[in-house]
Amino acid sequence: MNSNGKIYLQILLISSFSILIKYLVSYFYIFNEDLLLKILRLEDIEYLFIVESLSRMDLKTDWSNIYEAENIIGFPIFSIIWHSIFFTFFKYYSLIILGVIFLFLLYLLFFRILCNLNFDKDKSFFILISLVTTIQVLKYFGNIYEINLFHVVHLPLFEFVSSRFPRPLVTSIYLFLSIFCLQKISNKKNFEEKKNYLILLCLSLALLLNSFFYLFLVVSILSLITLLSNFKNNTISIVKKNTYLFIQCLSIIIIGFLVIIVQNIFSENDYSNRIGLYSVDMEDKLYLINFFFLKLFQPEIIILIFLIVIFKFFLLKKAAIFNNNDNILFNFFISSVLAPFIFILFSNKMISLYHFWTIVKFSGFLFIFIGIFILFFNKFKEISIGKYNFLLIIILLMFNILNSINLEKKINNEKVYDLSKLRNYLVENDFMNSNINFYTNDYGVKHLWLDLDNKYVSIIDGFSLSQNDDQIEKNILNIFKLFNIQNDKLIDMLNEVEKDGSKRNNFSAEYFNYKYSVNTLRHYKPLIKEYTNNEIKIIKSISPLLSYYTIIPKSEKLRILSNYKKINTNKLNYPDLIILRKNKLFKSGLIDGEYEKIYFNSTYLILKKKYHK
Repeated sequence: MNSNGKIYLQILLISSFSILIKYLVSYFYIFNEDLLLKILRLEDIEYLFIVESLSRMDLKTDWSNIYEAENIIGFPIFSIIWHSIFFTFFKYYSLIILGVIFLFLLYLLFFRILCNLNFDKDKSFFILISLVTTIQVLKYFGNIYEINLFHVVHLPLFEFVSSRFPRPLVTSIYLFLSIFCLQKISNKKNFEEKKNYLILLCLSLALLLNSFFYLFLVVSILSLITLLSNFKNNTISIVKKNTYLFIQCLSIIIIGFLVIIVQNIFSENDYSNRIGLYSVDMEDKLYLINFFFLKLFQPEIIILIFLIVIFKFFLLKKAAIFNNNDNILFNFFISSVLAPFIFILFSNKMISLYHFWTIVKFSGFLFIFIGIFILFFNKFKEISIGKYNFLLIIILLMFNILNSINLEKKINNEKVYDLSKLRNYLVENDFMNSNINFYTNDYGVKHLWLDLDNKYVSIIDGFSLSQNDDQIEKNILNIFKLFNIQNDKLIDMLNEVEKDGSKRNNFSAEYFNYKYSVNTLRHYKPLIKEYTNNEIKIIKSISPLLSYYTIIPKSEKLRILSNYKKINTNKLNYPDLIILRKNKLFKSGLIDGEYEKIYFNSTYLILKKKYHK
């Protein structure tokens, strides 16, 4: 095996261990737990309902035969397309398979980027493992010590170099592929050698456009800067001589835009609001531009910019080791700073702007991180770094294990065992491949039900559903009415923020996602008339970059309560089967004698409609 093959094998093994270690540790703690159930609790499954639906070529994500969606979902499909394809064949196990494959590709692309910086293979591998180890170390100590520095550094790195699906597991592959292509375009002296990389770059941009548009904008700016600096005064003549090539490139980008346009035409309008999209006027734009500008003067950003300037214009320049590829990394940071201002200036819609800020931090940390190694290896040119790689891998694996152990220590073992027993009961009693109406208040059980090839789930969540808000609301209130949830209890849920002083109403967040999202700029209804003094105080304290916090306005509370009082439940639409995770809200004794208990353990209860055959 040649040197490339050995390095690639090592990267594959590290990728595999990074994915599988948490399962090995988990089996040490809970050996008898089914692999599927481990996947449901160890992996990020927030997007899997959409993946499951898309795997069936169904973009109307409703899982209902009562409230059928009229339109398709507006979620960016290129971030989940590969998992949807694999889900068709491997179902939930595809998370492990693609976790290994995609993490390997992510690490491999980053390794190749490092090689293009004129590091030899051993040094590139060392830097790669150093970055991955740093993320694990920061995660470990961040969980132990309440020190903000660990969080400040860890989060941006984790957001772009980790196994979380689909971001960054999928989106960072598109990002690193783009940077790799730009490096190759800058390195190749003959334009003929650049052509394939130009096409691949455009393909990456098209994929980014409909997976994580924040990165699309950043990489687009970076590409423009890189290409103009590379071609310089010959840009126009090169375009003229290679018209067909640039038409191909433009066509790829246009196809990416067309996918978004078509999807938006047929997508549910309410869904856009539920994922946080909102309109802004010129006054709002000026406020956001000023806000982003002031963010540049935060202490951590000032320090970041200062270090970048020192590295770029003094340390690296003095060492005479700065090249075009280093410029790409520096321009990546510059592009990330420019991107939010350009976006705010030209767009009349905003959504989750904090992602731009995370990219700024990541690009800055990345430049400094790699710059440190450039200086180190320039200072110690004769050092043989290969012999230290094994030691670093051991440290990486150790912290992976420690983080997995910390995760397992937080697990409620009783709930894990009860869920296993529940699954066994469903399988043994042939609750599989059915078309019955089903309801559960447990997120994991919803996935378990679908894994058993059952078709319908009464309520999923506002993020995954392409139903309109009215359909979701009727479905929820009907379930509440079934369980005889009293008006005052519903009022408590709607007034949760006012009641406990938090910034997040969990009822609205679960069922309507970001519909009632609030911050200093965004709120569903006018502040003065629709929110209490305490709520207004809370709203004004929330950054305009954030969309996580939700508060339901007064008129919406009254409307929801009024609709609830008017509901006349149709017993024919009652779920045929109900699985409850026991809590104070859903009490089986308040279900009007329509159901019988057929199974229970300390955590879960199964209720079956009496006249269901």
